This record gives sequence, structure tokens and C-alpha cells, in this order.
Amino acid sequence: MESHGDQFLYGGGERPGTYDVELRADGYRPWRVEGVEAGHDGCHVENVELLARLVRSTGS
Repeated sequence: MESHGDQFLYGGGERPGTYDVELRADGYRPWRVEGVEAGHDGCHVENVELLARLVRSTGS
């Protein structure tokens, strides 16, 4: 996984398939989505956009 700035991540490269995505950030609950389909258009892997709304964790 590569980070491009504060809000953009890139992963998977030119590999179509089904992916599980998990984000972790200090001070927030983990965010996870399963079964993200990255299709192939015959030439390249199609981009998939995900929006993660992170929820602040309550400290113990």
C-alpha cells in the first residue's frame, strides 16, 4: 500500500481481484470493508474509490 498525501492510498497495482481493505489511524477505530471488486477492462485494472468515515475512539 502506498500513501500519496494525507488522503489518498494506492494498492493492488495491476492486479484485478477481490480485496479486503482495512484502515487504522491513531486515535480512531479501525475501518474495514470486505469484498471490494477490482475489475479489468481488457487493458488495465479499473479504479475503485472508497470513502472511509473514521470514528474517533474513546480512550480507556
